[in-house]
Amino acid sequence: MSRPRFFPRFGAEDVCVVVPTADHSVTLAHIKALLKEKDVAAYKVPRKLVVFGSLPRNALGKVMKREIRQRVRA
Repeated sequence: MSRPRFFPRFGAEDVCVVVPTADHSVTLAHIKALLKEKDVAAYKVPRKLVVFGSLPRNALGKVMKREIRQRVRA
C-alpha cells in the first residue's frame, strides 16, 4: 500500500489529479486561482498537479485509487 508524502508541519501533501477534456488545458496556477476565488484555506490548496488522460478503473467501473496513488508517487 502506498503512503502519502508527509511534511513535518502539515502532514500529508495535497495533490490535484485531473482529467481535462480534449478542448481544455489545466495548469496549477489556474487551479490555485479558482480555489482562491472560492475562499479555500491556503493549507488546502494543492502544491502539485498531476494530469491523466483517463482515470484507471476496474471491471466494475470503479476508480482505482491505489493505482492513482502509485502514479502520483512515481
